[in-house]
Amino acid sequence: MKNGFLSRSVLALAGLAAGLATATPAQAEIEWNGFGSGYYGQSLKNDILPYGFTDQYGDFTAFSLLGLNLSSKMSDELSAAAQIVAQSNTPNENWGLVAKWGYLTYSPSNSFSFKVGRQLYPIFFESEFSSVGFLLPYRAVPGALQNVLPFPAFDGVAAIYKTDTGIGRLRLNLFGGTGNLNLSKFSGVGTVSGSVHDVIGLAADLDGDGWGVHAAYSRNRHDLSIATGFGALDFKENVENFSVGYRLEKFNIVNWAEYFYQRNTEDRPALNMARAGYVLLGYRLGAFLPRYMFVHQQANIVPVFPGQAQNNHVIGLNYQLSPQAVLKAEYEMGKVADGYGPASASRAQTSTATDIQAVYAGIDFIF
Repeated sequence: MKNGFLSRSVLALAGLAAGLATATPAQAEIEWNGFGSGYYGQSLKNDILPYGFTDQYGDFTAFSLLGLNLSSKMSDELSAAAQIVAQSNTPNENWGLVAKWGYLTYSPSNSFSFKVGRQLYPIFFESEFSSVGFLLPYRAVPGALQNVLPFPAFDGVAAIYKTDTGIGRLRLNLFGGTGNLNLSKFSGVGTVSGSVHDVIGLAADLDGDGWGVHAAYSRNRHDLSIATGFGALDFKENVENFSVGYRLEKFNIVNWAEYFYQRNTEDRPALNMARAGYVLLGYRLGAFLPRYMFVHQQANIVPVFPGQAQNNHVIGLNYQLSPQAVLKAEYEMGKVADGYGPASASRAQTSTATDIQAVYAGIDFIF
């Protein structure tokens, strides 16, 4: 699966390059901006590991990355863009260079645009900038949300409509295509093969002065086979995904919240579902932002995660080091029902322990 992802990433970059090759020198100017995150993480318990850890030892690699956003306007209506990220998932793996997204945009008017290529799955309001930690009030999108997503990106098309409503800027995104598997969802559970296809969905965003609301719906077809310790599992089903969220940043208050629900529309749907969400509350004191976040996940995917639930508490502190850099520190603690929770573990673990504890410290920056 990784080779396929890399090959499609290369195609995305090739599409950007091909577009630039047909443009005149004046039109082919590439605009870019960079971002990065450098974090050290340490799990304080080894029985159940938080999301992203492979062992209890301190790790820098899994929580750090370096990226570039590239764009070029080839005409008044046509442009190309891509995001290149260097990162790794394990301490023993070299950083790999991948294109998170890459697409062409055709904009016949200020209100309508159409995208073709690899795009991030717009199920959350922070989906399109989830890799840019500098834009997030927390260190990273909670593992509870990352783990239940059916796919992080899709190859396909999107039709986007934007307009001013008087109270805020409305953005509607109708999208469809083929999903790219979220392998972290199955990490440690088994070897995954198959596809996520027939993706279609609609996302709506309304953004005002210091606030925003988001809602999204999508459905897709899973044709997956997972070789696990339980034996071979086949997931051939239609899946529906729902999400709502909001953000408020006014009067020094920072309040973000997201909720995601997924259900199988076939074959005992009550026994094949997952839901996750978080609420973050912080208050700016000059350059400091103390914050608290509550995270919840429940998965009832039989027989892999039968009725698992997890509640996490994250206490954090941000310090605005400069207009382009912010220091962040976090302490995470939580409990897992039945000794294992897919939101917290980066590999399958069987344990009677229920406690999760970890600390993180590092920096997010843009350039």
